Amino acid sequence: MKALAKKGGVAHITLYQGFLRKGGTASILDAIAHLEHAINVMGIDYVGIGTDFDGDGTVCGMADAGEMINFTRHLLARKYSERDIEKIWGGNWLRVMAQVQAAKQK
Repeated sequence: MKALAKKGGVAHITLYQGFLRKGGTASILDAIAHLEHAINVMGIDYVGIGTDFDGDGTVCGMADAGEMINFTRHLLARKYSERDIEKIWGGNWLRVMAQVQAAKQK
C-alpha cells in the first residue's frame, strides 16, 4: 500500500463481505475500519471506495446504491471534511485517470 501511494496510485476498499470480515455479516463499521486502516497507511489522497454491486451487496447498511448515503453519514460523524469525502468517493480515482490520460497524449 505504501508503494502504491508513493507512485501516486489509489487503493479502493471493496465492499464485499468476504474481504471485510472473516465469518459473519459485514457491516458499514467493517468497511469504515478497512478504509481508516488504508488512510493510516497510505494517506487520504490514495484511497477510495469500490462497490461490489454486480450481484453481491452483502454489507449491511450498504447493500445497494440507495444505501450508500449511510457510508457518507458515518464519515461525516467521524469528522472527515467534505473535501476528504470527495477524495474517497472518486476524487482520487479521477486524479489518477487524468494523469493516465495526460501521459497517453504525450
